Amino acid sequence: MPRVLVTDAGTRNSIPIIRSLGSRGIEVVGSDESWFALCFFSRYCSRRLVYPSAQRYPERWLSWLTEELSRHSYDMVMPVGDDTVGIVSEHRDEVSKYTRVPVADYATWFRARDKAEVIKLAVRENIPHPQTRFITDLAQVKTAAEE
Repeated sequence: MPRVLVTDAGTRNSIPIIRSLGSRGIEVVGSDESWFALCFFSRYCSRRLVYPSAQRYPERWLSWLTEELSRHSYDMVMPVGDDTVGIVSEHRDEVSKYTRVPVADYATWFRARDKAEVIKLAVRENIPHPQTRFITDLAQVKTAAEE
C-alpha cells in the first residue's frame, strides 16, 4: 500500500488532502507541531507524528523530516503550510533522496507566493484576473480611493 506523509495536519487545508488520499486506499501519516491537530482525529490518519515548529525552528524541522523519511518508507511527502512547503522547496534535492516531493523548486515557489508577480504575469499573458492597481506612492492611494 502506498504511504504519504502529510504535514500541517492541524490546518484546514490538510483535511481534503488526507481524506482524498485515505479514501483511495493510500496510507496517510499525519504530522503537525501539536498533538491536538484536527486531522489526527480522522479515520484516514494511520499514524500521528508531532514535530518541532517549522516556523520557529526550520533547521530542526528539516532535520526531523529527513530523519523520519530515512527511517520509514514513504512514497511521497506532502507539505501543506507555507512554512513546510518553503523548507521542502528550498531543500528539495535533499528531501528527494528519500521520497517524491510534489513541490516546485524554491525560486519558482518563492515567485509564485508574490501575488503582485502572479497578477503581472496574468496581465502579460492576457489571462483573466481581478482588476488590480500596483500602487507605488501615497498619491496613488488617494486617487485609487476616490475612484
